[in-house]
Amino acid sequence: MRSFSVTTVMVVSFVSAGVMTFSQSIGFILGANIGTTITAQIIDFKITKYALAMIAAGFLIETLPNEGKRDITEPC
Repeated sequence: MRSFSVTTVMVVSFVSAGVMTFSQSIGFILGANIGTTITAQIIDFKITKYALAMIAAGFLIETLPNEGKRDITEPC
């Protein structure tokens, strides 16, 4: 079973048990499907030419000051 299939089964069970709402479950299911798709694309495309640039971009994003950026972990 793929990871998104396992995630979907678990989330549907949580909704059935009343642990999560249907609206909350949509984000989990979509996130699992998008994550699986992106992972497959990364493996399929030859990204070794761009690996150093992506690492540098990730480093810069993490180290730059986050003034004016909204914390995505905080509820709206």
